[in-house]
Amino acid sequence: MKQPNFDFIPLDGFNAAWLKTVYQSYVAGSRAVGKDGIRHHVFEKILDAECELIAAKVNDGTYRLTNYREKLIARGAKRPPRQISVPTIRDRLALRGALEFLKAHFPAAQPRPPHIFIKDIKAHLKVVRKHSSFLRMDIKDFYPSLRHDLLQAALEQSDIPASIIGIIIRAVATRTGTADQPVPTVGVPQGLSISNALAAIYMIEFDKIADDSLFYRRYVDDVLVIAESEKINSVYKSLWTGLKSIGLASHPMGTLGKTETSVLGDGVQYLGYDITPTQISVRQSSLAKMFSNLAKVLTCFRYKREHEKHLFRLNLKITGCIINSSRRGWLMFFSQTDNISQLAYLDAWLKSEVKGLGVDENAVKTFKKAYYEIRFNLQASVFIPNFDKYDIEQKKNVIAILSRRSSEEVDVMDVTLIEREFDRLIGREVSELERDLVDAFS
Repeated sequence: MKQPNFDFIPLDGFNAAWLKTVYQSYVAGSRAVGKDGIRHHVFEKILDAECELIAAKVNDGTYRLTNYREKLIARGAKRPPRQISVPTIRDRLALRGALEFLKAHFPAAQPRPPHIFIKDIKAHLKVVRKHSSFLRMDIKDFYPSLRHDLLQAALEQSDIPASIIGIIIRAVATRTGTADQPVPTVGVPQGLSISNALAAIYMIEFDKIADDSLFYRRYVDDVLVIAESEKINSVYKSLWTGLKSIGLASHPMGTLGKTETSVLGDGVQYLGYDITPTQISVRQSSLAKMFSNLAKVLTCFRYKREHEKHLFRLNLKITGCIINSSRRGWLMFFSQTDNISQLAYLDAWLKSEVKGLGVDENAVKTFKKAYYEIRFNLQASVFIPNFDKYDIEQKKNVIAILSRRSSEEVDVMDVTLIEREFDRLIGREVSELERDLVDAFS
């Protein structure tokens, strides 16, 4: 499912034709089902009427969202699960349309990917003064603490139509789970297409607190500062005060792995990396989780069934992929490491593990080659799957591998069904890649 380049959005609000394009480009490939239980094959039969209805109700301010279905994602022992809010397909389409307005009016609503942050840090460490320190701050309960009144005030500073602001505020005030809970006045539900954009907009003014005397980066709730050591405490106090003024707080100073300072030579852990002036490595716990994720796939080979599917999944975990113009996967995230020995160790371990499984070693891709392709040849690479560029024959092959259909069955499918099945199957695999990253941080 390729993302189009929207050169314009409707000036005054939604219209049905534009919403239909948004659906086909961004929503049709999703698999999640909301509280109403309606799936895409049903929704698409009434798509035109639904687009007309959504546009009319959003524009006149009468659109109301269905309570979100609750999905809980485990985050490891002694940590509460992360609550994900799953909207209905109709609401997902309405919110995706709202996101296009946010992106058009707020450049900051399109967050930079994590590997860019690490790249910036690497560059700064080459020129930073010796007597400097790291300050890492972790904002507590970030998404659940965002105040709706401050968010609305930030949105109203833009030229976004009032009708679009209205549906956004109603979206963050919609309950997740049962209807007997109070209507929330704080918190942005995680799992909505607008969630990350709204969080970025909320923090625009706070992020301006950083001045030219320090290096400041924030990725969602993770803040990293590099400044002269004697200034670190005053910087911390300033950031603490700034967070408090917008209803947020960091973990207290000295909270191990959350909010702490360290001199440059001792390094810092940030976004799953161990960072020092001399080397950027994958954090050991993040590396261990990849060993665990690979082992789960290797276990599947022992059952001697669907061998080709397991090989496809194994290679995808190694290389990651490009889909919807986005980089996905563990190595895509950790592509700024310069500790190649960690990748070589992964490859050596994997080679020894596949020997007794009847797997052709030459058919298993390697982390080291994938790393160099990602760093230096990503756009032209045929080693790293770019699903946006797959033609019909390649999509047929993937469907045959990942489903229980034979090649003959897939060959007689019409193009529309091929596209839908490819999006569904690859969407499932990419979701697994995202779970690998969740594991890497838990």
